[in-house]
Amino acid sequence: MSEFGAAHRLDPRHRAWLRIGVVLAALLVLTGVVLLLLPTEQTTVGWFAYAPLPETVFRPDAGVLLSPRAVLGLVLATLGALALAAWGGWAFARRGLARG
Repeated sequence: MSEFGAAHRLDPRHRAWLRIGVVLAALLVLTGVVLLLLPTEQTTVGWFAYAPLPETVFRPDAGVLLSPRAVLGLVLATLGALALAAWGGWAFARRGLARG
């Protein structure tokens, strides 16, 4: 191995932290997906669930309402995916440095 590649080797302590980080990022993605896929609680509507007034325009496709649990799942999955992508880019660049 060239001197340049040897200078960029990680010691075992850093390698262990990287593995822990990858596992935590994968767990974040998994937790986020599970939270997104869990069924939402049914909302109870009572007497106040009436049709909109005639002056208002009802657009059913105006937006998607997510439960707070689904939003948390989306945030966790996104953070985990970003962490995994950062690790993948770092590992890919490191392979290029070791060869060069």
